[in-house]
Amino acid sequence: MKTNSCWLAFLGACACAALQLPSLPCLAQQSSNEPNVDTLATTTINQPIITLRQAIGYALTNGSSLQLAQEKVQEQKGVQYSALGPLLPTVTTNTGPEIQQNLLPSSAPAGTKLQTGLSVAVPLMDVGNTLQLQAKRVGLQQAVASVTTQKSELIYKTALAYVDAVLAVRVARLTKLQLASFQKQHSSVKRRLQEGLAHQADLQRAQLDILTSHSKLLRAQNEQQQKLLQLAAIMQHNKPFAVVQQLQLPAWEFAKQPPQQLVQQAMAQRVKVKDRQLAIKMAKREHAAAWWDLFPSLQATTGVAHTAPLVGGDLQEALTWRAGATLLWSPYKGGTRYGNMRQTRSRIGQQRLQLQALTWEIWQHTHQQHHRLMTLQQRVHMAQQAFSTSQQLHRSTVDLYDNGQATVLELSAAERDLANAEIELAQVRSDLQRAQLDLAYTVGLLQQHNIAAKLL
Repeated sequence: MKTNSCWLAFLGACACAALQLPSLPCLAQQSSNEPNVDTLATTTINQPIITLRQAIGYALTNGSSLQLAQEKVQEQKGVQYSALGPLLPTVTTNTGPEIQQNLLPSSAPAGTKLQTGLSVAVPLMDVGNTLQLQAKRVGLQQAVASVTTQKSELIYKTALAYVDAVLAVRVARLTKLQLASFQKQHSSVKRRLQEGLAHQADLQRAQLDILTSHSKLLRAQNEQQQKLLQLAAIMQHNKPFAVVQQLQLPAWEFAKQPPQQLVQQAMAQRVKVKDRQLAIKMAKREHAAAWWDLFPSLQATTGVAHTAPLVGGDLQEALTWRAGATLLWSPYKGGTRYGNMRQTRSRIGQQRLQLQALTWEIWQHTHQQHHRLMTLQQRVHMAQQAFSTSQQLHRSTVDLYDNGQATVLELSAAERDLANAEIELAQVRSDLQRAQLDLAYTVGLLQQHNIAAKLL
């Protein structure tokens, strides 16, 4: 599909520049050690570049939340087997001595005997436990759906963290270039001051620009470190790596659909919606099982017994077989049935309300993110124009300054405007990428289309 190919172009990305991340301690080996943030700010081209696709692969392989969801699937399988037990035959063996003594005048034999037996009980009708088994099967389906949900959330969180890391790297690089430009400008002003073509105030202004830009660089480097650490924590990757220089903007084909159509698409393929629907189905099964507990159950029994005399008496060795049917019914359980019926009926209402709340949440987020995406598309176009204008203004101001027709103040303003325009363009592009990821996650593209499968 065209939509898939566009998103794959975005999620695959292209790489160039790299930043080093400190080696984070493995929690299983040294949980008490904290990562040394001071070792972060080195730039290198020798570190292996981790693309977005590879980052998602690390997150899916190492993610604790996904592993926990997979373990819960195994737990639910065990719960299902436990619920199946009451519906299967029960085999019982018994052996032991028994004293038999007549208390009333009778011809029945008396004495001490050793009795050994084997009995089998087979449920013939047990609607309540049958419905409980169906409810546990629905619980297993919920656990399997939870695995898909965790995969989608890991893809989403990793992609957002990667976009943030790329932006932080780019902002730090642009801020460093701005500082270098102000340092160059300071040298020029110092030289012109010696030639009598500038004033002391111009030199002080150039020094102030350097200090301000250096402060911004420290802040940008700190933000870069925080975003890289966040990405490393999501991937649970403790080796040095590099991130890409720039992510390509995808075509937003799916976003061209009207919001209401996107809402319908989300309701049809979001796993969270399916999870709420399964929860309602499970609550209904549990309520039906609580109601059927009012009725009796029927089971068939059969068995053999061997009796051998031990001490005295007139007992004789015997081998007997028996078979029968038993009707099991408890007319009164102290209000337990009534309480279970009220609880399960309340769960049905709660799950329906949660599904309704989720529906409106999807409706709200889809409309908001669609509008935000369209707005950011326009802002990217405007930021591109602003950056182009800033470049032209900067070149003109530099020419005027070299010819002595512009002051240091005007040159500094042009430098700041150019740097701010480029940073703003990078920020808006990053916001657009985040908005696309937000909408794709809400609609369910990250879990139902072939994007997630190809990323693996």
